[in-house]
Amino acid sequence: MCESNKIDITRRAFGGDFSFGAATSAYQIEGAWNAGGKGMSNWDYFTQMKPGGVADASNGCVAVDHYNMFKVYMLQQFSAL
Repeated sequence: MCESNKIDITRRAFGGDFSFGAATSAYQIEGAWNAGGKGMSNWDYFTQMKPGGVADASNGCVAVDHYNMFKVYMLQQFSAL
C-alpha cells in the first residue's frame, strides 16, 4: 500500500486577506441550447460538431436545465398565490 502524502491545511495557512471562491458558467447551468432564439455558442459548436472533442462526449444541451426549470419554478410560485 502506498503511503499517503496528505497535507492537513487549515484556514490559518492562508493570509487574512485571502478569499475563497467558486465559479460556474452559463454553459454548465443553463441548458436549452437552441431555445429562446439563442444561437450556438462556441462550446455548443465544439461539443456537437467536433466528435471526440470532449473525452466522455458530454455537452451542455440540457446541462442543469435552468432555462426550463426556472420557468417551472416561477409558474409554481404564481399558482400558489
